[in-house]
Amino acid sequence: RCRGYVNVFCQFNHSGGHWACNLCNFQNPLPPNYQGDYNSVYGSTAQPELAKGSVDFVVGGPYISRPLQEPITLFAVDVSTVAVQTGTCGTVL
Repeated sequence: RCRGYVNVFCQFNHSGGHWACNLCNFQNPLPPNYQGDYNSVYGSTAQPELAKGSVDFVVGGPYISRPLQEPITLFAVDVSTVAVQTGTCGTVL
């Protein structure tokens, strides 16, 4: 459906054998590698997408809806009065 990945914000129903996508709420079947006791599934190295704040996946095929593009970098600088008065703005630039 939405092509979302299992992540820390998904809801799991181990007894029902499915997980709910946090993007579209679709009930997906629970993959075999997510079934088992808590430590084997949610251990610090078992499933990094459940233990880390950010995980990058290299995908292809049905997950690509348009040609690949170069990464875009955006820098946001606080230019508020307080940032200018404290020198934060000048230090960053």
